[in-house]
Amino acid sequence: MLAAGAAGYSIALFVLAASIARGIRYFGLALLVRLYGRHAEDYWKRHKTRASIVAATVALALFAAVVWA
Repeated sequence: MLAAGAAGYSIALFVLAASIARGIRYFGLALLVRLYGRHAEDYWKRHKTRASIVAATVALALFAAVVWA
């Protein structure tokens, strides 16, 4: 948030980006739990950081593939 403010990033775009990021995290976890049950939630809780990095990497790779393809 501080970096966005220092860079002069629009507050509306910042709120939109933060909402999308949070939505992806929570709806992504909900989808995993829906598909794979309680085991996915337990795994996510035990390996929060690693799972988040993998999920972010996959999301960025998909975004890059769509933008540059």
